Amino acid sequence: MKNGGEIFLTSGEMAKRGYPTWDVGVVMNEFAAKHPDQVVADVKAECEGIDYWLKHPKETVDIIAKELSLPAEDAERMMKGTTIVPCPEQLTKDYLGMPGQIGQFAATVLATATVLKDQGRLPSVMERAGYAAFIDPSYLVKALGKYPRVLLMDEPFGALDAQIRADLAIKRACFSHIRSETLKAFAQQQGATVPRS
Repeated sequence: MKNGGEIFLTSGEMAKRGYPTWDVGVVMNEFAAKHPDQVVADVKAECEGIDYWLKHPKETVDIIAKELSLPAEDAERMMKGTTIVPCPEQLTKDYLGMPGQIGQFAATVLATATVLKDQGRLPSVMERAGYAAFIDPSYLVKALGKYPRVLLMDEPFGALDAQIRADLAIKRACFSHIRSETLKAFAQQQGATVPRS
């Protein structure tokens, strides 16, 4: 962009056309079954990171810039191109949905799988119900407490282009930092030790 490049299409514009770009939390079913409280704690920490991002954008720019060794203006530019969905909204039909009523995310995964199959990067595509079976909003429900995002997928889609990977890295760095600080504070209150991630 600094050298005269132009933005052809943003992820926000793609979302308006019905093709959103997602950053998802992934955990293996076996781990989630053995450590459900840890999964809920992780989701809760990410929700707190999302809240922080939305309520303190300037401080979030500083965190992202530091974590990724970027100039603040680059971090801010990438943040502006990212839509952050508050956790309660993730439980609506437009996103994850609720347990037993999986939302639009399943259709988005199906559409992504179809594109990857057409490109020869996936051998086959399941029906929507097959992808919906990997999505479990119950951990987000528990993390939010009073409300009746974690996604359980055995294999995430790893074939993302460089710009999407960069955008996801920025969000992940911010959430990782905030999650780490939240877990440290929780551990100090509980008298436990939390390993660095």
